[in-house]
Amino acid sequence: MTLLVAGTALPAAAGSYYLSGNLGMVFVDDSDLSADGYGKFGKLSFDDGYSMNVALGNTLGDGLRSELELFYRTNDVDKGSASVPEVDIDASGSVNGKVSGLGAMANFYFDFENKSAFKPFIGVGGGYANVDLEVEDASDDDWVFAYQAMVGCGYAVSKELTLDLQYRYFATEDPEYKVEGAEIDAEYRTHNLLLGLRYYF
Repeated sequence: MTLLVAGTALPAAAGSYYLSGNLGMVFVDDSDLSADGYGKFGKLSFDDGYSMNVALGNTLGDGLRSELELFYRTNDVDKGSASVPEVDIDASGSVNGKVSGLGAMANFYFDFENKSAFKPFIGVGGGYANVDLEVEDASDDDWVFAYQAMVGCGYAVSKELTLDLQYRYFATEDPEYKVEGAEIDAEYRTHNLLLGLRYYF
């Protein structure tokens, strides 16, 4: 209660520009695998991983702010399965490998202004990601369009510093990989729980 009352007396942020950073967990949806001539032939599942990002942002007024973000997220591959009757392949089991995403996003947020230290927000973003897939001894990467949606809440520790807790849904167009001469399409869709800081200057 004391923190909430104290928060009502906090002035506006110290400046219109800010630096932010977030760390957290990333959970990847199972990825269907498909190839020309075979259609959907397999699936990969992934272990929990981690995500990190940094951003430079600017407040635009009326609760709006924009930012440019650099990010990295990675997950180990857990299991895989493949069924291609045409070449007598039908297998499943543990798989060594990982999937990672590295890229840049342009984000826009709307902060729900109020008189407390707590400020909920929503946001959307678009950009490009290099999605790298390693499976056993094979690996390839692809640059694809990426998009995300965010919902969370900031807590004003001071007029310069805000603590953020948020959920992000991050996904891309299906990356295409060349593996032993074959072109394979995969999926990359993630759920991210992040804790971070925003510093206004």
